[in-house]
Amino acid sequence: MSPFFSIILPTYNRAHILPKAIESLLKQQFEDWELIVVDDGSLDNTKEVVEAFDEPRIQYVYQENAERSAARNNGIGLAKGQYIGFLDSDDQFHEKHLEGLYRAINEHEGKEFIYVIKGLAINEALKTEAKIHLKEGKSDIETVLLNSITPGQFVVPAPIMKECLFDKDIRISEDTEVLVRLIQKAKLKIIDQYTLHYYQHEDNSVNTDKYNAFWDRKNTLEYIFKQLSSNSLSKSFQRMILSNCYFGIYRYHKAQGNKFQAKWNIFLAIFKYPRLRLKEKVHLLFKG
Repeated sequence: MSPFFSIILPTYNRAHILPKAIESLLKQQFEDWELIVVDDGSLDNTKEVVEAFDEPRIQYVYQENAERSAARNNGIGLAKGQYIGFLDSDDQFHEKHLEGLYRAINEHEGKEFIYVIKGLAINEALKTEAKIHLKEGKSDIETVLLNSITPGQFVVPAPIMKECLFDKDIRISEDTEVLVRLIQKAKLKIIDQYTLHYYQHEDNSVNTDKYNAFWDRKNTLEYIFKQLSSNSLSKSFQRMILSNCYFGIYRYHKAQGNKFQAKWNIFLAIFKYPRLRLKEKVHLLFKG
């Protein structure tokens, strides 16, 4: 019999933290799930770590290194569940995560939605926790673009997810791009639960002190805008979203000590959408 949920977990050289992610599935109060761990060419003992659990609901799959989108797509192809969700190897689910999603799905029986939860950002180094709130736009596409919704925050009916695979050519904000295509197939349903524990650390791909992730996000967003019909989003909304990206690029260059590039990107943030945080941007532009 097919499980209700298929959870896809891509991983690369994270054997040291992988057990906590897997254990968070084993602790779920809702037990009708399968976990597909896709090892993206790890050079450590990832295989041994996964197989040590000796759990029939866990499947280990190895592939040559091809990045996380290819790994997720591999898992999607193997998934047997009615709904497909995701978990990154450095994150965890609260024990009521799947139970809450199952309850929400049952409440809307007969209707197909993409279910999105909110989550909890945890910084173990600083010993802080912060709820990941979602800004709701005037439409589903605005909601997707106003937020950085990670794969661990959504579950999708399996037939729809299998139609809309991740774009393997996109490295950053691939989750945003796939959600834009998914909402062409089904509407969003936001669930008021904070059951994804998203761990913040210096190796996060969106760490603006270390990686220029917002440059890649800007490129992804510009690609998305080109694919959309002309009446899907206003030009003003597009400029506002890109302005946020330039602000993120500023933070990266500021952390790297690149003063000219930092100021240039603050200027671009103002130029794109001056109404957004204008006083703060002007202050950053002209301070020494």
